[in-house]
Amino acid sequence: MVKRTDCQLQWVKSSTVSSPPEELDIHSRKLFQTIQKTGLPTFKEAASPEEEAIWLLEVAAEIEHGLLVEYLYSAYSIESDNGNFQQTLTEVAIQEMGHLITVQNLLLAIGGNVYFERQDESPQASLDPFPFTLEPLSKSALGKYVLAEMPLIDDLPDEEQAEIEQIRKEHQFDEMQINRVGALYLKLYWLFQSGDEPEDPWKLPKDIIPADQLGKHITSLDSAAASMDYQTDSSEWRASVTGLQIDLVGNRADALNAIYRISAQGEGFAGPVDSHFERFRELYRQYDGAQLTIRDVPTDPFTSKTPDAKINQDNHEPNRISHPVARVLVELADVRYEKMLLHFAQFFAYSKTGSQSNLRRDLIEWSLGEMQKGIRTLSLAVKDLPRTQTNIPGSPTKAALLFTIPNGIFPTSNNEQWQLLTQLLDQSQDLKSELDDLAGDFSMNPGIDISVSRVLSDDEDKREIIAAQITNETDSPIA
Repeated sequence: MVKRTDCQLQWVKSSTVSSPPEELDIHSRKLFQTIQKTGLPTFKEAASPEEEAIWLLEVAAEIEHGLLVEYLYSAYSIESDNGNFQQTLTEVAIQEMGHLITVQNLLLAIGGNVYFERQDESPQASLDPFPFTLEPLSKSALGKYVLAEMPLIDDLPDEEQAEIEQIRKEHQFDEMQINRVGALYLKLYWLFQSGDEPEDPWKLPKDIIPADQLGKHITSLDSAAASMDYQTDSSEWRASVTGLQIDLVGNRADALNAIYRISAQGEGFAGPVDSHFERFRELYRQYDGAQLTIRDVPTDPFTSKTPDAKINQDNHEPNRISHPVARVLVELADVRYEKMLLHFAQFFAYSKTGSQSNLRRDLIEWSLGEMQKGIRTLSLAVKDLPRTQTNIPGSPTKAALLFTIPNGIFPTSNNEQWQLLTQLLDQSQDLKSELDDLAGDFSMNPGIDISVSRVLSDDEDKREIIAAQITNETDSPIA
């Protein structure tokens, strides 16, 4: 299969019909206007609707993963608030995680592989909601989230359209390309339909679809039933992650419902729901009157022990986390973030009912542990640490997590994945040793050592399980 990142995404509009047919209802007319304004994202190099759907789902996974991390970084930047800013951002991030995992189920249902890359690894200016940026919460950041999640502006009442235009003007977003992802899910819904005639729940009229897209549908979802034992749903996660919704995809109707729900929850693009757009817009309206304390953290933070000439040239130095203790902690958080993503990729390789179903349960528990006991614990340990040993006037003063995407796609062999996991545990222990060595030079809060010990507390038990898998591994048919 051709790599999706090597292919050209195009936006296809109707070249024969410039206005909606009169017989369309008002909702269908608005969908038509959306397509005529944005086009439908299309990979014309794809050999089949199945292949195009896989490529578009990979794009969707990158976007959902990117938004998840961006919203979480903004939430972590809030020191205190008298409202629901941190809670709302965290809840939306959890919903994005549900979207990301549901996309994996959709990929498996049509014979694809799980995919956990992020949009900043293969940016596509024509589709990404906005350039990937980790930044502290601000009114401008909220405005950007509102625009990225909003439905077609023509769908909004006149006063809300004026509000959107004011956001664009106030934060100078007219120069920034901010794309909405609703058209991506609309195209996926079309591909998953059995034919051109409208199908529940979205009921897309074929009259709104560009002529060269007619008849292009996934012919069979035979892989869906076969992959059901490897897919996951909310029941495997809900007890530990409130608000997480994940949809199984066992047939075409399941796929259409899953795509519809993601689009509805994101933009409200598919119907009137409590969408991310509505939630961010409400936070934006409250911002000026809110009693918010925002930590002075960098934008797009990174670590290195010494400055780099290019870094200074690009004015990135104020975002470098160089305080030795803070640097070790955020690098440890990066290792645990990679470990969490690896567990996501791993558990899909083991069936719920097979002889190694216990491994699947372990991997899900380990990924939850990295979210709640690992990354969150380290974010709290870092929040009061300085970014650098010497404060620079006008530069961010506090450290923050990096959420650095792993370098390269995870190996597809189960055996190699277990070996990589061993390496991540080794890296964690090396960073713990480095932190111990720093204890003589820096007066550290005792809570830091307690936090790190808590994060690594189960690692030795995991090593025994991992060693057995490396010795006795038999690759699963779905990896």
